[in-house]
Amino acid sequence: LSNHIVELARGLNYTKGLAQGLRTLAFCHIRLSKYDEALPLLNEALALFESLNDADGQGAIYEYLGIIRRNRGDLGGSLELLLNALGISEEHKCRENEGTNHYQLGVTYRTLGDFEKALDHLYQSMVIWREAGNDLYVAYSINVIGTIYFETADYKRALDYFLQGLVARHAAGDKWGEAGSLDNIGFTYL
Repeated sequence: LSNHIVELARGLNYTKGLAQGLRTLAFCHIRLSKYDEALPLLNEALALFESLNDADGQGAIYEYLGIIRRNRGDLGGSLELLLNALGISEEHKCRENEGTNHYQLGVTYRTLGDFEKALDHLYQSMVIWREAGNDLYVAYSINVIGTIYFETADYKRALDYFLQGLVARHAAGDKWGEAGSLDNIGFTYL
């Protein structure tokens, strides 16, 4: 579908639609770990979003670039891009982007082993997503928080968060996430 959107937008010379389509198509490639295919799409989308003065789109692209950098092991570059994304989101009051920016920063800080900063960003993400009423995104943050407590051998707290995540994922209808939560709960009991 994303490929089709890109083709249609190019054919219609519809800049905003093309930028959004490229962004979505790039995210599909990111989810498949096809970073070399995602990067040119993100660069093209960023140029289009900049030409449109679309801060929401620009922030999303910087976030996606930060995810790629993290997944390729460039944690410093990831932080730089994610902090840039957060700055744009805060400046332009893109509250939902702030939620995902904080989440991604939390994941990157966790990967760096800076659990204090990771928890700070993850808790901020949870607050934003609770305000928005998005149980699924709340569950993402809860799961990483639980993982941090598990990794620091605070199994009681880890279990508490994994149980909260199970409830949130169930409420969101996320069966895959429920399975992951149950796995985390079982492993924590073990």
